[in-house]
Amino acid sequence: MVLDNEHCLYTNIQNVVMPNGKTKDLRVEVFGFGKQVSKVEVRITDDNDPALLYILHVSESDFKVIKSQQGLLVDFVNFPVHLVKLFEQCLNSVKGFLLILEENGIENYLKVVQPIDLKNLCYIALKITQGSDTEVMRHMQNQIGLLKKTLNSKEDEFRCLQSQNTQLHQELNFKEQQCAKNTKCWDEEKNKLQEQFSKEMDTLRDQLLQDRKRDLDSASYQRENLSAKLEDLNRECTRYKNKHMQICEKYEQAQQTVRELSMKLSSYEEMQKSMNRELTDLRRHKSELETECRKKDQDIDQTRSHADALDKEVARLRTRLTRQEGLLRQADSEHVKLKSALTQMQETIQSRSDLVLQLNGDLTKANLIIKENQKELDKLQHELQRMAAKKHEEESKLKRVELEMKLLRANAERDGARLKALEDTEKTLHEQLKAANEAILAKDEQHKKCGDLITYLNRSLNRQHLDPSPPSTAHGQPGHSALYNSAPSAPILYTLGSSLGRAGAGAGLHISGPPMTNQGTTATRGVLPFSSTPLVASTAAGGPGVQTRRSFPGAMGHVK
Repeated sequence: MVLDNEHCLYTNIQNVVMPNGKTKDLRVEVFGFGKQVSKVEVRITDDNDPALLYILHVSESDFKVIKSQQGLLVDFVNFPVHLVKLFEQCLNSVKGFLLILEENGIENYLKVVQPIDLKNLCYIALKITQGSDTEVMRHMQNQIGLLKKTLNSKEDEFRCLQSQNTQLHQELNFKEQQCAKNTKCWDEEKNKLQEQFSKEMDTLRDQLLQDRKRDLDSASYQRENLSAKLEDLNRECTRYKNKHMQICEKYEQAQQTVRELSMKLSSYEEMQKSMNRELTDLRRHKSELETECRKKDQDIDQTRSHADALDKEVARLRTRLTRQEGLLRQADSEHVKLKSALTQMQETIQSRSDLVLQLNGDLTKANLIIKENQKELDKLQHELQRMAAKKHEEESKLKRVELEMKLLRANAERDGARLKALEDTEKTLHEQLKAANEAILAKDEQHKKCGDLITYLNRSLNRQHLDPSPPSTAHGQPGHSALYNSAPSAPILYTLGSSLGRAGAGAGLHISGPPMTNQGTTATRGVLPFSSTPLVASTAAGGPGVQTRRSFPGAMGHVK
């Protein structure tokens, strides 16, 4: 309930002794309503916890009761002033005054106490209650409005500071430009004066040299005609003296101009030093403004975070209010149902007098149902409180789960990087495997070619053994080949060696059969189309094996 003409009499943050015995910094506010204070209100709030609210309303009638019970000596008109003085004494801890918030069962009391030797001397004890949900909502809305106002004021101050900062930047840039222009002008003027002075000194030197040269020439001429032109020389000396005086005067004027220029230079240097000092002052002011801007930004961030927390708390309290309103509607519907049942039962009592006992029993049952419903309502309220606690626990669990999810995401990103590295290594291994497979296929093709060659050799040798053409003499005629010195006693078998193509060397042939010699001439087809291969020959009749090594092509000798 808000009255018109509300004005704040006292507001400050001070230590309050809580019911658990601990002290806490809370905001204590005293409000007066009406032009002549017809009602006094005391509020205790916490700036960090917007849900904490204690309210005390003291009207004139309430003050009479308090005055009679506690023996107060002031009137209601002077009561707010003395209450504010007591709060200020508690704030300044004068003579150990304490502000205590005490619980006595269901009721709460706000006491101003002064501890003495044996006990606490209580000056005043006011019955204070916790704020209802609507009052808490109103208080939170007021706090949000105040925070928004402070935020807007801070933003306005920040904008003003930014505009001042830009102006100072502009002034600084203007001063720097002026300083650069002045230094440039000073350098140009200095160079001009130095050039002018050097030119004048050069002209004076030239005149002196010319005059001396002229004097020397005239002196040599006058030495020859000394007697005739003595008077002329005197006049010339006077004229030269005058000229010398003029030159000295000009030299003194030049020195004076140099002095004036040096004085101007010193004045310009002093101006430059003063401008440098102004620049340092402006830079220091700029740094101070930047620090103030940073502090303002921090305050704005804090107020914004506080406003967000208050918005969240308002949303939570609204949901809580909607739930409680739903429960109240359910209770009202149950109450209406019970009333309708009672009316029906009364109608049945009036209509049926013979069933009075039965109706009494039904009434008792209805009363029992009402009590059970009330118990169920209590249980529901307890369940709601338990659900709120459970929700708080679930929110804390959700926060923990979110932290775990963040850790898992970080681990997943780390594992993803590892997987990417492994995929890269797998790609390189696949490429190496592909190259190895290609090399193996090339080796297999070589093996196949060698096998075809071996089968061709086996067939040709088997044909030669099946259809031999022995020579007429021990040494064959020219143009005929003698591969064997005796008829074969067993079929010839060629097999591919186990080391063929595996060790990367040439093909190995194991030959079983009669020994092969190199006697006689070779046939026209005796040249075999492959590289050097080791051949091992052994007799099939049980004789000792003879090993011969030939190199192809052209391994067999030609007999002429």
